[in-house]
Amino acid sequence: MKATIGIVALALVCSSQAFAQSQQDAAAVCAVAERHYAAIRAGDRDTILQQHLPEFTFFTSDGRLLWTFRSIDQQRTEFQETDPSFTSKTYIRHCTAQVYGNTGIATYYLVGSVTSGGGTTSGTWRVTEVWVRQGNEWKEAHHHESPLLGSVQP
Repeated sequence: MKATIGIVALALVCSSQAFAQSQQDAAAVCAVAERHYAAIRAGDRDTILQQHLPEFTFFTSDGRLLWTFRSIDQQRTEFQETDPSFTSKTYIRHCTAQVYGNTGIATYYLVGSVTSGGGTTSGTWRVTEVWVRQGNEWKEAHHHESPLLGSVQP
């Protein structure tokens, strides 16, 4: 009987430790997404690229085809060729994340305005990101955003 109680107690301790680690990992994924958007708002392309995997993929909010990359150098070149007037004043709201081993999936709303091509668009976008932990760092593997439709604002 004592052995059974000990096994159950050990299982509960291990389960609570795993849950706590999972919560910490989820918070870390949301924190890295926040840092990523701080770099985007600052126009800090070097930091942005350091947070991407070389094989980063991106569905933009305007419905274009998937943007795929093979290397950080390719990303740097293509980002430099994009609209130089691009600025983002967007902020993350209601980030949640789930972590499965070394993969984290963040979902949140992006609220604010983006200036590109001489025009400014304000709104709320729905975002899903896939982050991969490499050592002690999280790297963004995929980003998908689309405009929030409807009257509900987060």
